[in-house]
Amino acid sequence: MKILPSIFLILMLGSCQLFERDSAKIKEDAVHRVKALTIAKLKDQYDLYAIGSGGCTMDQVKMLHLAFAYDKEVDLSSARNLIILSINEFMNTINNDDVIRPYLDSYPFNPKNIEIMICIMQPNGIDVDSNKIALISLHDGVIDYEACKSENALLTTIHKETYGEAIEKLQEGQNRAVMHYGVAL
Repeated sequence: MKILPSIFLILMLGSCQLFERDSAKIKEDAVHRVKALTIAKLKDQYDLYAIGSGGCTMDQVKMLHLAFAYDKEVDLSSARNLIILSINEFMNTINNDDVIRPYLDSYPFNPKNIEIMICIMQPNGIDVDSNKIALISLHDGVIDYEACKSENALLTTIHKETYGEAIEKLQEGQNRAVMHYGVAL
């Protein structure tokens, strides 16, 4: 009779390991799906081309990262708009996915849980000219705008703001445009 509890214990441990592997596969597939959906949407809507992805997903999904190339020159205002649209699309895709939700370290995912990097290139694939924005990135809820300040291609931060500050500036710009054209909200 002592053998029966031992067999039961072995079966339970084995089934727990199977559950953990199945759970890890579901999490991995969900992470891949939200990244792929975001990449496809951003390519179709804004001509952003994926060049990398990553994240911190060992136990729970703590952070997800996407990197893109963009082949149009941007000023600060258009760079801000592009990064905010990208951040919001990524967050919405993650937060609206019911399969990934149980694996998220925090819900809803917010700008501190994602990283996005957009490398600005000229249409012919070479680096942008000096003093032009060459990199827009979100890390830990802060957006950096960087430019090449010299021929040695070292990037220098030319502007930094939180996600919330960027949203406020976009809204202020929209309100000024509406007021300028005399259109009521």
